[in-house]
Amino acid sequence: SDAHDPSHDAQAIASWNGPGPFKVANNYLEGSSENLMFGGGDPAIANLVPSDIEVRGNHFFKPLAWKSDDPSYGGILWVVKNIFELKNAQRILADGNILENEWVAADETGFAVTFTPRNESGGSPWSLVQDVTFTHNIVRHSASAIITQGTDTIQPITQQTRRILIKDNVFEDIEPDRWGRLNYPGTGFLFYSGAASVTIDHNTFFNTGPAVYGDVSANSGFVYRNNVSPYNLGTANYQLCCSGVTDNIDGIGGRGTTGDANGTLSTYFPGAVFVRNALAGGGNSTNWPANNFFPSTLDAVGFVNRAGGDYHLSAASPYKNAGTDGKDLGADIDAVNAATACASDGACTPRAVTTASDPFDFDGDGKTDIAVYRPSTGRWYIRRSSDGTVQEVQWGGVAGDIAVPADYDGDGKADPAVYRPSTGRWYIRRSSDGTVQEVEWGGVGDRPVPRDYDGDGKADLAVFRPSAGTWHILLSSTGAPRQVQWGVLGDWPVPRDHRGDGKADLAVFRPNAGTWHIQRSSDGTVQQVQWGAAGDTPVPGDYDGDGKVDVAVYRPSSGTWYVVLSSTGAVQQVQWGATGDQPLGQYAAR
Repeated sequence: SDAHDPSHDAQAIASWNGPGPFKVANNYLEGSSENLMFGGGDPAIANLVPSDIEVRGNHFFKPLAWKSDDPSYGGILWVVKNIFELKNAQRILADGNILENEWVAADETGFAVTFTPRNESGGSPWSLVQDVTFTHNIVRHSASAIITQGTDTIQPITQQTRRILIKDNVFEDIEPDRWGRLNYPGTGFLFYSGAASVTIDHNTFFNTGPAVYGDVSANSGFVYRNNVSPYNLGTANYQLCCSGVTDNIDGIGGRGTTGDANGTLSTYFPGAVFVRNALAGGGNSTNWPANNFFPSTLDAVGFVNRAGGDYHLSAASPYKNAGTDGKDLGADIDAVNAATACASDGACTPRAVTTASDPFDFDGDGKTDIAVYRPSTGRWYIRRSSDGTVQEVQWGGVAGDIAVPADYDGDGKADPAVYRPSTGRWYIRRSSDGTVQEVEWGGVGDRPVPRDYDGDGKADLAVFRPSAGTWHILLSSTGAPRQVQWGVLGDWPVPRDHRGDGKADLAVFRPNAGTWHIQRSSDGTVQQVQWGAAGDTPVPGDYDGDGKVDVAVYRPSSGTWYVVLSSTGAVQQVQWGATGDQPLGQYAAR
């Protein structure tokens, strides 16, 4: 605490020349400039991007004794900037934090959170901000909330800001009267210079400016849904440096388009998904996308006790269960309270890892079930580990279909599913409700490799392109695509969670050598394991239920499974299958 300086930037924690992973958890952090920052200086290591960052359960705070117009002011003017800033970072999870007290000072405009890539001194054009998950946080007492920039507006960079999820957060007391008025006062989310694939979902915020404001250039792949915010009729001075432009606020806005929501979206967010949002307080649906709500006042939203800070929706609220997912509009307040318990009152209990169930755990007992798929009939034969019984399922059967079971709906059980290579279509029968989901993702020659790569508890659609050794992943948490290079021609993709961190590791099996090459999602390190022989099929799974995937192979000539148990290192040998059977898992090796 008490990290400050009157003439230079001062941070509680900052990093710009370390590759990661980083874990910042359960701390109280004061910093006059940035409380926490990644990037901000050109790395000495070429192409370095701080990666795999977990920020959880922290209380970020700037004392009001640092604010010159506050009665408690201590008499020394420190350099005050932002609370949480990303200038060069990727794969970040910020969950369950409290961020408070941010005001206009130094050369900053008072945004609490900034996703703004910077090639700081011109020596790091590879700098980027991507794959950010910002969930279950409370941001309060600030002039504005979050700014996202697509590019560095000063020095050239090669990568656009992309794939950001902002979900289930509470923003309160976001207003300029107390916290300072400069550019974009009271704004919820400012988009400046064109980011890609940003999703804002299920947030509750109380601000005095527009919920969303666009400036400079367009943002692709924008999703804004299930949020609750004020409509905020009125005007504000939105200026670029000193030019001065007075805009109507009117819920959302953009330079030159404010007062026309549809015009703002088509100009700054073309093709946006903008549905099921409640904008409260005097607005109307004219020039707005369909399927949004305009309650007359904030109290008409139906909070349990807005004045007392209880932002649950009451049973009588017209927006209860009104979301696109059947949930209440706004943030999941129970989840926010649970996630921020450590930051608010020190209740720092260990948190369980959220991860999709094992792709071959059909009965939900936490262990892999031995199973085969018979392509000639489209029948599945599953030996349930929970009770030893055999379950038969009919799903698929079209010539060429590949079995791709995984937990796509997040209910803790694998869903029967097939991938049709001729069309690149997935056919999924959800175990939670029996409904069928059809999705197109992939092309001719691709190999399906569904796993939970983003750690949201649901399997992501993904394919491996053997001709290029590239992985193409459709993240279920954001709907954004991700492309990664890992493997060489002839490798079999076998992604699984070998470390038990809740995210699938990219991994390939090299059949000519019987070696496994695993890139750990937790720290990016590479693990090489020798296990298998010519003709074996890799079938990794959590066979001992310890939360980590075991290296295993299936020998078609004998129908035998050979498993190295990660919990003990012991080898398990099981005979299950007949000549011509495909072990479920072989789809990753076809």
